[in-house]
Amino acid sequence: VSTVPVNNQQGVAVGAPLTIRFSEAVNATSAFTLLCNGQAQNFDTTGQGTAEFTLTPAAPLPQNAECVLTVIAAGITDLDPPPTPMAQNVVVNFRTQDLAPRVIATDPANNAPNVSPSARLTVTYNEPVTATNLAYQLACNERAQAVDFSGNGTVAHVITPAAALPV
Repeated sequence: VSTVPVNNQQGVAVGAPLTIRFSEAVNATSAFTLLCNGQAQNFDTTGQGTAEFTLTPAAPLPQNAECVLTVIAAGITDLDPPPTPMAQNVVVNFRTQDLAPRVIATDPANNAPNVSPSARLTVTYNEPVTATNLAYQLACNERAQAVDFSGNGTVAHVITPAAALPV
């Protein structure tokens, strides 16, 4: 049995299908499990009656997760009469990629007109983010403005200018 990803592979794409190849065509019945950080992952399976099965996760796998794909021997039989079960389970450990956080919204929006000089700014990420004051820089009319922020460790960071912004 060979697999993609291979055992102990790092940085597996969170949306990538998994492939299991056998030396001959097989039938599979309740033959595959996929756990990431100990949680069962749902997937669709194609390839019944062939030598190659594809497991496509129903949703992207968690980022930077320790995952375990198990091929359960008792669920795999060859097509020869009489059907012969696979000799032993195959266990494949892998880690998914750790994607960088992304900004999904800002308030006010980029290039928004008529923003109040005393407005606080909000940056919303797709996952909780930890940052320092150095992470945010604000300039008005090409002049740097001192800022502070709150929300460390959350998805929404609120940036507060130290003084009213120039009009």
